[in-house]
Amino acid sequence: MRATHLVALGLLLIASSAAHAAPGLPYTFTDVALVDCIDGDTCRFDFTESHPVLGRVTFHDHVVRFADVDTPESYRPRCEREREMGERAKARTKSVLRAAAHIEVQIITIGKYGRLIGHVLADGRDVSALLIAEGLGRPYHGGKREGWCEVRQK
Repeated sequence: MRATHLVALGLLLIASSAAHAAPGLPYTFTDVALVDCIDGDTCRFDFTESHPVLGRVTFHDHVVRFADVDTPESYRPRCEREREMGERAKARTKSVLRAAAHIEVQIITIGKYGRLIGHVLADGRDVSALLIAEGLGRPYHGGKREGWCEVRQK
């Protein structure tokens, strides 16, 4: 069943690719439901779309890594400080997404671990920017990430 959904998702992305250099990307899902969050910058979503051939299709339980932000790990943290900070970031992300009347996810690429990478909007607000503004995450644009266990001096 999951393989069928992945094929359908691939067909949907390829069908939308005429104006983009990368096949099907970026692609925006506008009917999105939060399943759960793994940590503050990675959540699982269900996407429902209308396809001209397949009709109304729901793609279940897809992991999305939020673009442009790094939050502390709550899953496999390196220290107690990171775990505590990660739990706060995860709780805030869940709170924002659960309270939203409308969630939108714009997939921009596929990451090195096979996860979808995208901009996540809750009622039009960029969740990555919100986490950074609230001190629960920091800007991230790829490459080696800084650790969260050491105390940063300002």
